[in-house]
Amino acid sequence: MKKFSKNKNLDPKEDSFRRITWAEYTLPNGVIIYVGNRPGPGCESEEFLNKIDGFINVTDRLVQYPKNKSYQWFPWNEGGSPTYEAIFGVLKTLNYWVNSGEYKHIYIHCDGGTHRAVSMFGFYLRGYHPEEKEKINNS
Repeated sequence: MKKFSKNKNLDPKEDSFRRITWAEYTLPNGVIIYVGNRPGPGCESEEFLNKIDGFINVTDRLVQYPKNKSYQWFPWNEGGSPTYEAIFGVLKTLNYWVNSGEYKHIYIHCDGGTHRAVSMFGFYLRGYHPEEKEKINNS
């Protein structure tokens, strides 16, 4: 599993930075899944956002995505437990996208990129790719 991190100043007048972090995982069929924090203006390069074919949002708020990109929103309140509907929706959507041949780059995100998105990706790997467990444990 490759880990990446980018920083970009949102406003030169401010001292604040928004950090985008994600982990990249390549499935056996070549589809690349990125798991990280919420994308938005000022934190990723346009090039990165444009290569994403589909976004799965597990935050408690809707996010604006680039035009002509697929996205699904499965709300999960921070600090709460996911609903069965959200888990089922993410797993079915992700499995369909991965096996459809139309999606080569998929981004799963929550606000911080450390709990909700990672949990959903873990559910997916455990349910659909249990053979990948050793590779992940050894990363």
